[in-house]
Amino acid sequence: MARLIWSEGRILNAVSQEMRRRGRRAATAVTRQVKARLALPYPPASRPGQPPRRRTGRLLRSVRSFTETSTGHGIRVSVAVTARSRRGAPYPIFLQYGTRRMLPRPILRPEDMSLILDILLGRR
Repeated sequence: MARLIWSEGRILNAVSQEMRRRGRRAATAVTRQVKARLALPYPPASRPGQPPRRRTGRLLRSVRSFTETSTGHGIRVSVAVTARSRRGAPYPIFLQYGTRRMLPRPILRPEDMSLILDILLGRR
């Protein structure tokens, strides 16, 4: 007769490890996707709705990804674009959402979130 032993701690640890692995993979994949989008050279200048073109490379170099795990079994995947202007203005926010004088040139797009979800759910 076979005996089944339920080991909740082992199962939760295995699931947590797998989700951390998938989270790191998702963060890396989205970072690559964003960097590829930002690597298109200038000229020509980007049009509204298109990602900004590379001039100096500072924006491209500022793309970072992070995965954080909580004390429970949750995971957070973050992709950050941290470039600032010489005077300290949060330049990526102006590009992402636009200003009153400039239409948006989004860096992060909805398909980036779809890619993260697909990887976390094991569809990719």
